[in-house]
Amino acid sequence: MDKIFEIEEKYAAVKDLQINATRIWPLYRIVLRFLLLNGGSERSLKKQPDHPAGFVHFLRKKYYAFRHFCQLMTGLPDFRKWWRSYDYIIFSNKLEQKQVNGVTIDKLATGLIEQLGEERTLLISYPAGNTPARSGNLKHKNFVDGQLINSLTGILRHSKTHIPEKDRQWTDKIRNEYHLSDDGLAQIEFSFRKIKVLTWFLKKWKPRLVINCCYTYHAEVFAAKRRGIRTIELQHGIISPLHPGYESRLSLDKDFSAEYLLSFGVNSTRNLSNNIVNLAKTLPVGNLYLEEMFHAPPDPAIQTLTGRFEYSVCAPTDSMTEEEVMSFIVELAKKNPRIGYLIVPRLDLSEQIKDSIAGMENIIVLTGLSFQNVVRHCTVHTATVSSCCLEALSLGVPNILINTDGRAKFIYGDLLGDKYTSYVGNTDEYFLSLESLKGYSKEDIRNSNDNNFSAGYRENLSKALKTIQS
Repeated sequence: MDKIFEIEEKYAAVKDLQINATRIWPLYRIVLRFLLLNGGSERSLKKQPDHPAGFVHFLRKKYYAFRHFCQLMTGLPDFRKWWRSYDYIIFSNKLEQKQVNGVTIDKLATGLIEQLGEERTLLISYPAGNTPARSGNLKHKNFVDGQLINSLTGILRHSKTHIPEKDRQWTDKIRNEYHLSDDGLAQIEFSFRKIKVLTWFLKKWKPRLVINCCYTYHAEVFAAKRRGIRTIELQHGIISPLHPGYESRLSLDKDFSAEYLLSFGVNSTRNLSNNIVNLAKTLPVGNLYLEEMFHAPPDPAIQTLTGRFEYSVCAPTDSMTEEEVMSFIVELAKKNPRIGYLIVPRLDLSEQIKDSIAGMENIIVLTGLSFQNVVRHCTVHTATVSSCCLEALSLGVPNILINTDGRAKFIYGDLLGDKYTSYVGNTDEYFLSLESLKGYSKEDIRNSNDNNFSAGYRENLSKALKTIQS
């Protein structure tokens, strides 16, 4: 059981935690989830040296001021775009940008912009880590880098937001009981400062709809709702009763949750309660990017790589899964050099992992490429608990999921079935599954996944928008 659910079952009073008279548990529980997954914040895990007050403190303040000034300057080229009115505002991030036929699109927002109108829509994309949001050859002209919003929020670092002392007993209790090095309240305070910045921009933009590409965009939703603006969330990954972003053991205030959810398919919200998601306002539309990639011509460079091997495996990784995935892949690669493993990291592999695969000719790391573009050329897709397994089937590629602890089957067993997805616990089982999954029709595999990704994205989206705006 996710520890957030555990906290909710043990301490129902957390529902009433407040900052500035606003119940913060819908936001705070997600901050805590990431802290629990990572064992505390990166800043707090690094021991900070003790500095004397005075000159060093003065220099530190000046450094932060200079850093925020430099970040603000990145928004100057788009100055005019920030200061005009729009009917629609879409908040996305760098990770949603993908190449299709030589043009960079936002795989969640592009279909919406096509229907809502390019001139009437502003796409705000947040950076990913240290990577700026702007890419070359962007499809959309009304595009701005969301770093400006984050920088303005940083400048408001002395804006006061307070959690009452009576509520600190719960934040302290959770921190101590779960051995967290950070209580996460600084991130909550950042969100409330961000709400102030967003509210100011929304007054200028006067939009009819605010659309978010991630369940973590709480400040964006809250600011829009406070202005009486309708809100939509676009599904970007797996939704299930096991995901704290979409399920809770408590009935939560909806101030931080979008009014409407445009989901990938009917399975997305199956077995959810109404504690977070408004099920009556969930509309399955599918996924434009997957439909485009299924019909796109092959990529010659990737074809050349897969053509070197009898079988090819696409394995996506991120910082939380790479150690488990790559240790298994290395074991497989040593046993059979005729199988090529195309590794697609979300950002990059750690130096430790890079060292462990150095010199292995059948492990190829494709940093910077889209998982969806790579996997469609491969024999199978392999991961642990990544939601990429849902996408792989809609691209006509079967799955072999690493199931050593039973998590993959527990999460995906009901969603994927077992005809085109195998769950394995060791390398022998893996090689047997690889043999059994070859030769299936891509169309048959794709059609088997309609409940997870509804077909006919553009028509579905048009109907959904009419419903929302009626």
